[in-house]
Amino acid sequence: MELPSFDEMMRLAAEDPASLESIRAQAIESFIGNAPLDLQRRLRGLQFRIDATRTCSSNPMAACLKISQMMHDQLHHLLDTINGNESPAKPVDHHADADSKIIPFPLLATI
Repeated sequence: MELPSFDEMMRLAAEDPASLESIRAQAIESFIGNAPLDLQRRLRGLQFRIDATRTCSSNPMAACLKISQMMHDQLHHLLDTINGNESPAKPVDHHADADSKIIPFPLLATI
């Protein structure tokens, strides 16, 4: 899918936001549809999270900041995994309640 020029998208943002939103949705669908089948479900899940963040944010700048933080969190998780500091199956939740407690369970010596 070929996108309109930047100037055209700026004009649409000012004059016809619904058309710009339609172009955005088509571009995302085209990208996900052209991804390997084994990645499409994960990409749709990620897009769902992004869309939910945009919907729940008070304004576009707040949405941008929250989505940017999501990207940074994933980058830090990837770096930790690459550096062997964390298991890839256990992402860090930077948004966990500050009063949350982790309760250690002793390993069973006899199984």
